[in-house]
Amino acid sequence: AKRIKDIYEKTDYAVVLETGGANIFELAWYMRGFKNLMIDLVKNTNFVSRLLDRILEYHVAYLNDMLAEIGSYADVIVIGDDLAMQDRPMMSLTTYRSLIKPRQKMLVQTLRKKSSSKILYHCCGSSSHFYEDLIEIGIDAVNPVQVSAAQMNTRELKGKFGSRLAFWGGVDSQNVLPFGRPAEVEREVQRRIEDLAPGGGYILCGVHN
Repeated sequence: AKRIKDIYEKTDYAVVLETGGANIFELAWYMRGFKNLMIDLVKNTNFVSRLLDRILEYHVAYLNDMLAEIGSYADVIVIGDDLAMQDRPMMSLTTYRSLIKPRQKMLVQTLRKKSSSKILYHCCGSSSHFYEDLIEIGIDAVNPVQVSAAQMNTRELKGKFGSRLAFWGGVDSQNVLPFGRPAEVEREVQRRIEDLAPGGGYILCGVHN
């Protein structure tokens, strides 16, 4: 707490608190195995509900302890749950909204009670399918803006969500940064600035940063 207080009060750095993700869906499949959990979401919803509730309890408990110490000094709190693949969501939006989203909402409410920080949500892949829901539960910014995935056109995302979400990432780390020539990297960076920066609400960096 003392170190973060010093950074917060004595420097011009933004304090970004990485919670370890506080992920609901991911921790469930780490525990069950991915295939098993995806079957559970369809065939064993009572079990999944109990599992997700216990995971939520665990996250709420440690976040309350963490934020009691340092919540007033964090400018940004990072949570996340990877819900998407390269070309589509991992599950139907109906399944997400009935099982995952309500627990994520409770998680965000816990953060809001203890801190005035902005909340950054991490989701790789074709994550734009979930943006309206994330806005609804109180998310302020999204990362990584994986532009190489489907339905992640930065100009379109800015036009549709830019007044309600900030974007963190966007410079392609799947193709351009590892394989592009310097001029291609320069064009990629300029494109993301032109698409996402107007009006503010953009943190420029590589996709997976």
